[in-house]
This record gives sequence, C-alpha cells and structure tokens, in this order.
Amino acid sequence: VGKKKPVESFTNAADQDRRYKYLVQQARTNQLNEVPTPTEITEFRAFKTSIGDADWRDVVDGWRKSGRKASITAEEMHSAYEKWQHERLKGHKLSKDVMRRNLKCTKEFANDHYGRKCKDLTKEGLIDWIESRYSTGPASPTFNRDLKTLRTMWDKSKEADNLFKEIETRNRPQTESTVRVLPIADAEKLFACGLKTVPWVMPRIALEAFMGLRFRSAALLKESHINCAEKGINLPAYLIKTGKDQYVEVIEENLWSWIRLGTPKTWALTERQYLTQKSRLFNNAGIPHPHNCFRHSACSYHAAAFAKPGLTASMLCHRNQMQLWDTYRGKATAVDGKRYYAITVESISLKLESGNLSLSN
Repeated sequence: VGKKKPVESFTNAADQDRRYKYLVQQARTNQLNEVPTPTEITEFRAFKTSIGDADWRDVVDGWRKSGRKASITAEEMHSAYEKWQHERLKGHKLSKDVMRRNLKCTKEFANDHYGRKCKDLTKEGLIDWIESRYSTGPASPTFNRDLKTLRTMWDKSKEADNLFKEIETRNRPQTESTVRVLPIADAEKLFACGLKTVPWVMPRIALEAFMGLRFRSAALLKESHINCAEKGINLPAYLIKTGKDQYVEVIEENLWSWIRLGTPKTWALTERQYLTQKSRLFNNAGIPHPHNCFRHSACSYHAAAFAKPGLTASMLCHRNQMQLWDTYRGKATAVDGKRYYAITVESISLKLESGNLSLSN
C-alpha cells in the first residue's frame, strides 16, 4: 500500500490463499487504504459503547454546538495550583512547609494521572487514589486533609465538575473498622447476575474481587498486561503505589475462569464506562456497594482461606505483612474463604442450572 510493505505469516497455505483473495477484493474496491488500525478499532468501540443507539452525527453536532471548553489534563491542573500556591507564599498567606506538603500531594496526583483528561476521571477512582497513598488506608483527618488540598487544586484550575466536592469528608472514629467484606451469598449472586447480563465486564470485576486490585487499577489494566499462558499479570508502575513495575504470579485459579470471558469490548472500556457498568451490576443484583468492598473481600477471604500472610501480601504487592495481617485477619472464616475462592464461571453456572442460586430479589 503506497510505500508500505506489511508482512503477514500463516500456519498453512489455505489461510494464506484466503487472505490473498480478501486483499485483492479490497484493492479492486479501493478499500485497501481504509482498513482501520487496532487503535482506531478500540477507540471506535469505546465511542459506540458511550453513545449507545444514538447516531454519531447527532453526538458530534451536539458537542460542537455546546461550545464546552476541552477538559484539561491532570498535570495542567497541578500547574495551575502550583502557580496559585507560590502567589500565596509571596503574599505571606502560608508557610513553605505547608506549601511543600500540599504540592507533594498534587504533584503525585499529576504524576499518577499523567496525560489523563479530568473529564475521564471518576469519583471512585479518586477515592482509591487518596487511599492508595497510605499502606492500609489513611486515618480520617489525613484523608480529609488530602481531600481538601485536591478540592482546592481542582477549583483553581477552572475545570468544570469538581469531582472532589462529591467525595464526603470522613468523621469515622478511629476504632471503627473500615473493612467491608461482601457476604458469600451476595458475592455469588453478584457474579451470577454479571454472568447472565454482562459477561464481558466480569474479567475486570474479577480482578478487583479475587486479586484485590483497586478500582482504578482494574479499570485501566490492558489486555496486553495479562499473561494467560503463564497465569501472571504485569502491573505497570503507574497502576500501583509501589512506584515500580510488578509481575504478580500469586493469583488463585478461579480468577482465570472469569478472565477467559474477556472480549475486545472488555478492554475498550474507559474508567467512566467501567464504573457505570459496575454500579449498574450492583443495582441489578440488588446488593449494597460499599466502597472498596472487592479489595477488602479479596484480602480478608484470602487471608482466611490460606493463612499465609506472605502469600496474600505477594498477591496485593503489599510491603508490610504484619500490618496487612492485623487489618484483614479475622474478618472471615477459613470455610468462607475457601468458598469465596471457589467462585468460578463453572460453579456459578451449575448453581443457576440446579436452582441453588436464584437471581430474583
């Protein structure tokens, strides 16, 4: 095509002949130059998922008429806040230490969300990000301090729809447990509902529920990060708070039965689209949706089922085994832990067929 000479290989002559005939037909109808790239296909599928049955021409026309300013990136948001902070410092309205602490928070936010438009962020993803700055979750005053800093950063950027204002401050007593574990019956019902209605969404759900990935990590993980042949998952540094690439092999077998349900549609989901699908799944199943319940369930049930803190820590890329053990040990029984990690596509299908599991509320 033009000056490009792409090369393809085939396992047998029949496949080669079929491909040759197809390309000849494309050339005759002048369509050879119009074959979309994989990236274009992925973006188009994500676009179609977003607009549903709407005509794309109407969507584009409405977007042009709205005159809405294009969303800025996370690093542009931090830059606006940094400029404002220095102006306050010059006006003797804050100290260098306070400014340094505030900018450390917003700079980390910009680095971890580099290149992402603010319109693509989600409330749940932002809560996850604040919590992930600390090994087992921040105390209420610490969470509120970071939230206040980030709210102000968003305001100073002039970006619309400040998502941080939608996040509630925390007044929870220090003695109250923040670990919320899904009951086994609810977990089974949720996965049964997903299997029946949105099976293509369930690989991302399973990454949260059985591997303990945070929402944002599961939402942004790509198909290329998953090594099904060797049953391992690459976690790039930008997806986890260790700041280093991780390759996780300590993953329970049941996760892979759900990963196999993945389609191109699964990995074309944006963070906002995944959150919509996830919230809709909980609503359709009639199950409460406490924040971080999947990660807490994965940690608690894994610790209970296997009683090996090192194993659980490796799965979670967690540095402090003792702190992990103190946080999640005792939140579930060993029997329930083994039941939780026996939730597979096959086991749920059998329970639905036998009538032992019903989706009626």
